[in-house]
Amino acid sequence: MLSYLIYNTIALVSLFFSYISSIKYKTFNSCIKKIFAIISFVTLFLFSACRFDVGPDYETYVETYYNIVHGSIVSGIDKFLFMFLSTSFSGFYKGYIYVFATYSFLTLYFVFKSLYERKYMFWGVGLFIFLGIYLDSFDRVRQLLAVSIFLYSIKYIEQRNIIKYLTALIFGSLAHLSILLLVPFYFINLLKISTLSCFSIIIALFFLQSFGVTEELLLVIYKYVPHYNEIYQNTSFMSANGNYSTGLGFLFNVVLLTYGLYISRTNLIFRNTLFVGVLLYLISIGNLNVSRFTQYFTSVIIFAVPYGFGYIKYKAINKCVLFSLLLVFYQSQIARNNYTYHSIFSSEYSSEKFELRQNR
Repeated sequence: MLSYLIYNTIALVSLFFSYISSIKYKTFNSCIKKIFAIISFVTLFLFSACRFDVGPDYETYVETYYNIVHGSIVSGIDKFLFMFLSTSFSGFYKGYIYVFATYSFLTLYFVFKSLYERKYMFWGVGLFIFLGIYLDSFDRVRQLLAVSIFLYSIKYIEQRNIIKYLTALIFGSLAHLSILLLVPFYFINLLKISTLSCFSIIIALFFLQSFGVTEELLLVIYKYVPHYNEIYQNTSFMSANGNYSTGLGFLFNVVLLTYGLYISRTNLIFRNTLFVGVLLYLISIGNLNVSRFTQYFTSVIIFAVPYGFGYIKYKAINKCVLFSLLLVFYQSQIARNNYTYHSIFSSEYSSEKFELRQNR
């Protein structure tokens, strides 16, 4: 119960300052608004940086940190940043805390910079928190940094600057190699398909997947995914059937992504990105690795919804309903396994006592 109170308080405090930074009062100049945006950022950063044993993979990262400190070499270009930070902070007491803090800072920096530049602060931060993307950064620290870099790099697609886009992806590959699969995504705005066709394909795929028709298709696709083909085909998370068993959370995500696709339909990049995201989300059920890769696309919802609100009718009703649903959905995100909040000021941290994974 205490974790619910803590998570909700932090979320609302950060949202409060992000809202103030985005309101159009003449008494607030750009400098003051930037200060409020920074306070919103710092609130989330400190909360993340001070965590201990939060997220399913936290202990695994700590073990990797100690292995590196004791001389082990971690292979893979996408492990380079983690290895560099671990070595850099090895002289500090429990230096992995500073490694996690650095990842948190960079992830939030790219997200907030993107939202601030686009003037999507309130709804962008709200979606980032309430949809569990922020909580995911507590666990999948490397991939969420890559996701945040990709979100920032979308502006280079809009500017048609392929050099800067590729540079951003190469930088992101130091955090997670999967980001390089997004190189062809630069041409996403060339996908000319009507919104009605998008809806038709989504509905058709939903029914195909529910009857298990897409299973063989997925296995064929996975064979041609560089580097990840064996992981995707042989993962222990690969389901043997196409049944949906994820309940209301799954349906809420599908509906929200489709809603974001619809209201942002005048922006081809946002719309097409979410379209790809919904398709991948539908076919990734049962495969955790593919589901995680899908987040590159679905995270664009933090841009699409604020953008779409500028063009829809009945804005007040849409905003009130959406905010209420997001707040309720956030409670389910807090309830996920491994997310009971412990801080570096707790007795668990002092004794470096981790919960057993099977008990989480």
